[in-house]
Amino acid sequence: HADLSMAQLWGVDLTGADISNCLLAGVKLSGALLKECNITGVNFAEWPALRFDLHVVALAFSSDGQRIAVACGSDIHILWKESDEWKREAVIKGHTSAVKSVAWSPDG
Repeated sequence: HADLSMAQLWGVDLTGADISNCLLAGVKLSGALLKECNITGVNFAEWPALRFDLHVVALAFSSDGQRIAVACGSDIHILWKESDEWKREAVIKGHTSAVKSVAWSPDG
């Protein structure tokens, strides 16, 4: 179980990486590629909104770093940052199969 706290992972390609059960407190992930990254059991510490019962397949940060889109099963969860805390803003439902990737447009 690695401790990656405070790691600077901006723009790093972690596609398919197994970071399960790691501690990611304060990690900078803006622009990181996390497609099919195994984050099972990851401890995001101050990010309680990122605790999901479903397997997270992909996630993407908005260009301003204030929102995260998370693909779980056939749903997409949108989180937004309020002060220093992440909160669930919306859940996009209705996909007929599993969502395998998420992305933001460059202008948000």
